[in-house]
Amino acid sequence: MHKAARALVLTGAAVSLFAVSAAPANAGTAAYNNVRLQKVWSAKNLCLSVNGKTSNNAPVMQKGCSTATDQKWTLKGNSHGIYTIKNKRSGKCMGISSTSNGTAVTQRPCNASSKTQQWALSGSRIISKWAGKCLISRNDTSGTKSVISKCGNRKAEEWGIS
Repeated sequence: MHKAARALVLTGAAVSLFAVSAAPANAGTAAYNNVRLQKVWSAKNLCLSVNGKTSNNAPVMQKGCSTATDQKWTLKGNSHGIYTIKNKRSGKCMGISSTSNGTAVTQRPCNASSKTQQWALSGSRIISKWAGKCLISRNDTSGTKSVISKCGNRKAEEWGIS
């Protein structure tokens, strides 16, 4: 599967996997429904997960990709290219509590107007609109918690849809 996600990112220099300008034509509709967010450059086939948790502030982490609902996400965009990212199993959205590097990405009740839950999609990066920082997982170990960090040119911040 990781080869499929990698291929999505590498296909066509002019076409991004995530494009801010590719917001849904009908504001408020899901641009991506029931998808996995897969680490592109990992040899270990890792996807973002809430590890079966439904509680508030449970960490978002990378786990071996599966068909489990805790690895399925809906990315719902508005007319400004801002997205909320909702987990299928928990029904909660990804968010952050601070703009500092290393802040954990957790799940919480969805609130599209909360700046802590607003994300932009750029190339293969998922960027917190509030912090201006990228969602990353620092290594290729299953169970590693996702955090935000200053965007750079690192493989740790590249995600694909599978």
